[in-house]
Amino acid sequence: NHQIVVPDSELKTAKLTVNPGGLTGELKWDITANVKVWRQIGGNWVEVVDEAQYVSQAVTLDLKVEGITAGEGSVKVSFTPINTEITISDTVKVTVINAEIVSIMPNPYMPGSGNITIKYKLEGLPVGGEFGGTSISVSDKNNVLVKQFTGLDSTVGTHTIIWSGGEEAVKRLMKKYSNVYLIC
Repeated sequence: NHQIVVPDSELKTAKLTVNPGGLTGELKWDITANVKVWRQIGGNWVEVVDEAQYVSQAVTLDLKVEGITAGEGSVKVSFTPINTEITISDTVKVTVINAEIVSIMPNPYMPGSGNITIKYKLEGLPVGGEFGGTSISVSDKNNVLVKQFTGLDSTVGTHTIIWSGGEEAVKRLMKKYSNVYLIC
């Protein structure tokens, strides 16, 4: 098993309950390649694997879902109790999105450079799909918000923001922090 290594903030929580409790059987996972699913065992988060002798516990297991690459996928879990031909299964559709800052110009920023241009890219939805509530925040190194751009283009593709008021804000940051600023 692989232990989880990505920050918890990048994972989505999920839950799994297999009822009734006390049944032994095969627990099988069918997960597309763009997704990993993790569960907690003995205090460690480990990637889920098929289990031939799984004992249903009638309790809800906490899971973490990690997006690996942008696109649509699914997570299917099946439980087949021993000595039966009954299989209980559930499938969840998953869309993994990718949002990234492509470039910030000029970089490094120098006083008198004028506007700041920020390019960002959104991936993972079908053509014509749209992300909801896309925003970009500019913070100083102490995570104090300097500027927030809201209502941005939320369609798949690469987009540009021109920050015309950025020069004054960046000058204040430069006086305080010597060219250190965070955009996310």
